Amino acid sequence: MSAPILAMPERLDRTSALAVHESILAALETGEGDLRLDFGGVGRADAIGVAAILEAFRETRRRGRRLRLLNVAERHRRLFAFLRVDGVLADEPGPAPRERLLGRIGGWWMGVRHSAVEHAALHVDAVLYTFVAPFRGRGLKAAHFWHQLTGIGAGAVGIVAMVSFLIGLIMALQAALVLKDFGAVIYVANMVGVTMTRELGPLLTAVILAARTGSSIAAELGTMVVTEEVDALRVMDVEPRRFLVAPRFAALAVALPCLATLSDAAGIAGGFAVATVGLGIGFEHYWIQTVTGLHVSDLVTGLVKSFVFANVIAIVSCHEGLAIRGGPEEVGRATTRAVVTSIILVIVSDFVFTTLFYFLG
Repeated sequence: MSAPILAMPERLDRTSALAVHESILAALETGEGDLRLDFGGVGRADAIGVAAILEAFRETRRRGRRLRLLNVAERHRRLFAFLRVDGVLADEPGPAPRERLLGRIGGWWMGVRHSAVEHAALHVDAVLYTFVAPFRGRGLKAAHFWHQLTGIGAGAVGIVAMVSFLIGLIMALQAALVLKDFGAVIYVANMVGVTMTRELGPLLTAVILAARTGSSIAAELGTMVVTEEVDALRVMDVEPRRFLVAPRFAALAVALPCLATLSDAAGIAGGFAVATVGLGIGFEHYWIQTVTGLHVSDLVTGLVKSFVFANVIAIVSCHEGLAIRGGPEEVGRATTRAVVTSIILVIVSDFVFTTLFYFLG
């Protein structure tokens, strides 16, 4: 016998909630097997109507039966998700079919491929709106750019400088422990200077901005998606990637190299503090050793890396924010994914560029 189907009224709200609940209980008394509710005719629904469905769902479970919802519109799904009762929409989990290894690998590869294509498309659009569109009269607005640059750049100066200074202190102390056995403590200046400019300055800054700025971007855009502000922009014929992504992309591309340079200076200053106070190296000797140990290629390498890191953080964070599907709880998950993915990709790209610059001399 097929499961009975009960059509829901056009208005599933406080005026019909009691009647709907009673009709479901009556169907449970007279029928057998699963009970299916047809939402195809529901036009308006509110929290009280959803509460009636939820209570009926619980009563059905207590009787050892299942309640399934059919033809649920997307706006009603969002309401269920907003009220955090979207578990009602899912069927009871049955025994999961065993998936073959090749199927898992194929599914993973298709997901990676799809994500890579979406990130690449977003990156292309961001570059076009930032560097090409201004010459065609459709560039990003200066006010939006400066607003983002202020929050991303100026707001991170303090934490970047403090963390980099402390890292410089630690590096100098650790290097001195090894170099003093060889009577080469003066080379602490070389180690701190080169390591900060080529590696740690850009990498530390990128990790800090991924956690600080990347999470903020993902949360902002995700909230706009959930509250349908992004859809409103499309209705007004405003391209979200131009209005939302391009200013953040451009601000990060400018701010991260500048903050990386600040990080280099703060780390070298930390090494100088240890060298002059704890190791007995004079200011002039330390300065000369740092200047002679650094080359223009060291600074260029760090700046190139920091620009690439800025691209990675901006694209990943914007993509995770705009790709949200569901209720407010998805904003937190998207923020976590943005930070974790950004940091991983920053480290991977750092390895790639370090290897490339090493073999290029």
